[in-house]
Amino acid sequence: MSFSLHHSNKPWETPELTSLNKLSPRATLYPYPNVEQALQMDRSQSEWFRSLDGIWKFKLFESPEQVESQAWSRNVMIVDGEISH
Repeated sequence: MSFSLHHSNKPWETPELTSLNKLSPRATLYPYPNVEQALQMDRSQSEWFRSLDGIWKFKLFESPEQVESQAWSRNVMIVDGEISH
């Protein structure tokens, strides 16, 4: 999606913009290679399942204006998917 800001150069000040660089939503169903594995209902056993648990790089800013175009940091955050269940 290409986006041209008409009223502002700050996306957070543009109420018409509801998303930016976002994938389309989709169902959280996971395919399995066979019925037996599907009946076990263990999504981690599907070869098409990818967990987002792990160590992620992040950088926290006080305000959106402070975000640089290359705003990557060496700070890390441990993500545990269990906290969202």
